[in-house]
Amino acid sequence: MWFAARGHGSQHPPATNSTERRLWFFLRQMPPTFPWIPQVPIGGRRMDLYCPPLKICVEIDGSSHDTARAKADDRNRDEELKQMGITTHRVAARDVDADSVAVANRLARAFARRKDAEALRTWTCRPLAPATRLPTSLADLAPPTPSARTRRS
Repeated sequence: MWFAARGHGSQHPPATNSTERRLWFFLRQMPPTFPWIPQVPIGGRRMDLYCPPLKICVEIDGSSHDTARAKADDRNRDEELKQMGITTHRVAARDVDADSVAVANRLARAFARRKDAEALRTWTCRPLAPATRLPTSLADLAPPTPSARTRRS
């Protein structure tokens, strides 16, 4: 399964929603020994985010998971994954949308309790830094031409 999942690449996740991409972006800040792969197929379904070395699946549950039937399906799925040696952590989509950094840090603290993830005890997710200056036009993004450098000197 790990080798099939590696085909997803680390730069462009397959069909994910914006909430999954947001959390994936922050979890990818973890040390490289803890790679996160989005949308890994398993048992006829897909795990939202999966870390093969830790055998941890993170499922991001939106409002469709609030029904009694969906909760029962989730419990069955978690049990199936557990039988495969995969631990499932479920987070609410509304929490990820509200504060992805806090969710990533909360997950890291939960993972760090494991002996195989002790390196995460000191890891902290970094929030995005705001841009100090946005370009006023596309011309500001282009490198200066030799004649422009000469005029400035």
